[in-house]
Amino acid sequence: MNEPTLQPENVAAAQLPSVDPVYPFDARYRELEDKILRLRPTEPIAPIRQAYLFAAQKHSSQLRRSGEPYMIHPLEVAHILTDMQMDTVCIQTGLLHDVVEDCGVTVEEIRQGYG
Repeated sequence: MNEPTLQPENVAAAQLPSVDPVYPFDARYRELEDKILRLRPTEPIAPIRQAYLFAAQKHSSQLRRSGEPYMIHPLEVAHILTDMQMDTVCIQTGLLHDVVEDCGVTVEEIRQGYG
C-alpha cells in the first residue's frame, strides 16, 4: 500500500479524501480532525495529519489479536489527548508513540520528521 500524499497547506477545514478511504480507520481520524478544529478552529491541522499518515502507513499491516487494526490504539490515544486539550506536539506524539517500538522506525527518523 502506498503512503498517501500529504498536502502542505494548513487550511483549517482541510479533510482527508472522503471517497475510497485508503485505510479502514480513516473515518476515526477524520473525527479527530473535526474534534481538534472544533476546540481550536485556527489550529494548523497539517502537522497532525502528517503524523497520522506516517503512523498509519507504518502500522497498516498490523492487527491486534481481536483482528482490529493496530492503528486504532494510537488514534484513541490522540483522541484522549485532544479531549485533555493537549497541544499539537502532544497529539502527534500520541499518534506516533508506537512506531519506534513496533515498526522499525528509528528515533532519529522521528526527530528528523517531527522534532
